[in-house]
Amino acid sequence: MNTFRIAAFAIAAAIAACSSAPAATLSIADTTVSAVEARDGVMVTLGYQITSDSALTALLGASMTGPASEVVKDDIPAGVSVAVQPGTNWYYRQFRINLPPYASSGASVFYDITYVVRWDASESASLKRSDILKMLAPMPVRVPILMYHKIGDALYSQYWNTTDMLRAQLTALKAYGYTALTCQELMDIRAGLAPAPAKPILLTFDGGYQNFWLDAVSAGLQEAVGGPVVGASNTGLLVRVWGRVVTLDPEVGEMVIEDGSGALRCVFESPVAPGPSWSHVLLTGVSSCYRTDDGLKAQLLVSSAAQGL
Repeated sequence: MNTFRIAAFAIAAAIAACSSAPAATLSIADTTVSAVEARDGVMVTLGYQITSDSALTALLGASMTGPASEVVKDDIPAGVSVAVQPGTNWYYRQFRINLPPYASSGASVFYDITYVVRWDASESASLKRSDILKMLAPMPVRVPILMYHKIGDALYSQYWNTTDMLRAQLTALKAYGYTALTCQELMDIRAGLAPAPAKPILLTFDGGYQNFWLDAVSAGLQEAVGGPVVGASNTGLLVRVWGRVVTLDPEVGEMVIEDGSGALRCVFESPVAPGPSWSHVLLTGVSSCYRTDDGLKAQLLVSSAAQGL
């Protein structure tokens, strides 16, 4: 009997010791940023010198604040996961600058950077560096944007172009020396990371209709953009589509909608998420495709979602 009592006391003592164990202590000792000046669309590297008394997994977060209180949010909302070791060590992550509309920029405009480290679910430490990054104005570039709606074999309404009409327009654009850009290429030009062609142009298809894949590509779109179309993310086609929700899988981050031209798969990435009770949606994103046994199928990589009427 005494043996069982001793064992019980030992287990209770072990549980008490575990429950009273102090939480890990972590602090940000110093920080760095890889550039003294940048533009919208530029990727910078942020450094965190972290002092910790134990090994743990932490999330490196960050944000930037401009002189008019505009906030540049982290495009990885949860933060970048790192394995922190005991002692004082440096850890790094990349941060893409995505300025909100009408954000301040210019030769004399500086932004603050707030470095954040989170661990143990509820613990965090932060350090703010004021006026540390000069935010230069975007490089000036003028780009005409052509917006198409539906492409087919006839003019069913004012929103349609025939494949012959589209082919003729694209041929004319190429003959006049225009170079079609992707959205990323346009952002790189504005960020000063790439030179602008002599006559740039952006081709967009509003609505994300399947006839883009069935008719627009066959009408010579790949020749206009200078390469094979294996997904609209390669051609920079920003689209907006409205439709009825057919299926929704929030765990996978996928939705199928009916947009009037057939079923369209829509893929979401955090923090974008549709409401579970939405019956219709208005989606904006980059059109793409995925491969099936029946060939390529259209899909939308969603960047924003709103409830449709």
